[in-house]
Amino acid sequence: MIKKNIQVRTYERGVGWTYSCGTGSVASAYLIHHLDEGSSTLHVHVLGGQLEVKQTSKGWSLKGPAHIIGEGVMV
Repeated sequence: MIKKNIQVRTYERGVGWTYSCGTGSVASAYLIHHLDEGSSTLHVHVLGGQLEVKQTSKGWSLKGPAHIIGEGVMV
């Protein structure tokens, strides 16, 4: 059965559980695809929402929402 949806959870040392990880999401989709278990477009469900990872003629693309979760000032 070809997967179209996967769930990814990311734990970053020193930070804890994160809402999303683009690198981890694309890497997970790539692995599932190359194990012949995933389609060329996968919906990756992360704590922060849903991402779309797609294989293109130029490689892999990542699409999803972006939200400001903090602000800072450089001094």
